[in-house]
Amino acid sequence: YGHAVPCQHIEIVEAAHPVPDAAGEAAARRMLALVQGLTADDLVLCLISGGGSALLPLALPGLSLADKQAINRALLASGASIGEMNCVRRHLSAIKGGRLAAACSPARVVNLLLSDVPGDQAIDIASGPTVADPTHCSDALDILRRYQIPLPPRAQALLDEEWLAHDPDLAPVLPTVLARNVGQDWHKAGTFRHHLVGVARSLALWQQPKDIRLLGLLHSVYGNAFVDLVKFDPASERARVRALAGESAEHLVYLFCTMSRTQFVQRVLAGQLEADGSLVLDKDGQQQVLTPYEVAAFVGVSMADTIEQWFSWQDDIYSRFPHVQHRAQFLQRGVLQRFC
Repeated sequence: YGHAVPCQHIEIVEAAHPVPDAAGEAAARRMLALVQGLTADDLVLCLISGGGSALLPLALPGLSLADKQAINRALLASGASIGEMNCVRRHLSAIKGGRLAAACSPARVVNLLLSDVPGDQAIDIASGPTVADPTHCSDALDILRRYQIPLPPRAQALLDEEWLAHDPDLAPVLPTVLARNVGQDWHKAGTFRHHLVGVARSLALWQQPKDIRLLGLLHSVYGNAFVDLVKFDPASERARVRALAGESAEHLVYLFCTMSRTQFVQRVLAGQLEADGSLVLDKDGQQQVLTPYEVAAFVGVSMADTIEQWFSWQDDIYSRFPHVQHRAQFLQRGVLQRFC
C-alpha cells in the first residue's frame, strides 16, 4: 500500500504483501471477470512480476481467504523455498498455475515477465497465473508434510488425488471399466481413463446423486457421436452394466450415449425447455422426450465433460468443492436457475 500513482488509462489496485488480503482477492475476481467472453480475435497482454502470489489471491471454492492467509503465513515461516511455496499456492488457487490463461481462452495470451525468483522459471513468477503447472497435488502435499505445515480438512481434501478410492459408490465400478483398457486409449491430453475419472470427479465435488456420478464415470462406455470408444456393446452388454452400476445409472448412460448430444446442448442453450423442465429431441424421425431429471443430469455431465477437456492438464482446479452448496442446485426442475 502507499505506492499508487495517478494514471490516465490504467487502474491501479493496491493489496497486501506478503500475506494476502481482501483487496487482492477482490482484484483477482475482477481480473477473471474482465477476461470472460473473449474471442479468438482478442489479445490479452499480461505484465507479471514478483509479488503476484500474494497480490493475486483467489482460493479454490471450499477454501476461505482466512485459510489461504494461515497457510501462507505457515509457508513463510517454514523455511520452504519460493518454488516450494508457490507449488502449494498454485494447487490451492483458482487463478494461479495457468488458470488465468485458461479463463482467457480462446484469446491469445502474451506474457511479459519480470522475475525475482532464482532460476527465472515462469511458473514461479507470481505462481504462474498464465503458465501451465507441471506439478501435481501430491507434490504440494509432500512439501506440506516435509515442513510439518498443518492443513484444515477442507484444504486436505482439495489436494487428495486418491479421492476415487474413497468413494463407496464409484470405487467398486472402476476395476471393471479399467479391464476394458480405458487406460490405454488416448483422449485429449491424457487417456480415456483420465477423462472418465475427471468427469466423475467434478460431479462428485458438486455433490451429485449416485446415479449421476456413475453416469459421469461411464458416460461414454457405449460410445457416442463424439468418440468411437465403445467399451461395452449396447446391443448385448446392457445387463452387465446394469448389474455393475444399477438400473437408474445404466438407463442414464444408455440414453446419454445414444441421444444427439449436439442437438441436446443446442436446444438447452437456446432455452427450448418445456415449462416443467423437460426437453424434446428428434431421434430417427420421432420425438424423444427427456424428463426434467434427465435434462438436469445431462446438463451437469455435459458441463463436467467440457470442463475436463478444456482443463485436462490442470484437473486439480476442480478437485473437492465440498462447501459450494449452490453447485448442487442444478437438479431443481431440470433448470440451472441457481447454478451460476
